[in-house]
Amino acid sequence: MRSLACLILYVPLVLADNYPRQTGIDAQHYILRATLSDDTDEISGEATVALRFVKKGVKEFALDLTSLKEGKGMAVTEVTGDGAVLQYSHAADRLLVTR
Repeated sequence: MRSLACLILYVPLVLADNYPRQTGIDAQHYILRATLSDDTDEISGEATVALRFVKKGVKEFALDLTSLKEGKGMAVTEVTGDGAVLQYSHAADRLLVTR
């Protein structure tokens, strides 16, 4: 029984949330639109993300998005904000947007 008790106490440490936070932004709302085709294996889509900037001076933010690898994954073609085209980079499953 002691072994079981030690295991139960250890589980919360393993499942701890250690995801890096972006304290300068607050994601308010996501809208995802996808278009599927019967003719190809491609999915095209559009994501609208409403962010609230809670700290002054925040110039960039990151979103998780699977990168394109060996013909699979996501390829970003444009990022806009408030009607303007924004600079971005997409690598290692992170979309980094500069505003």
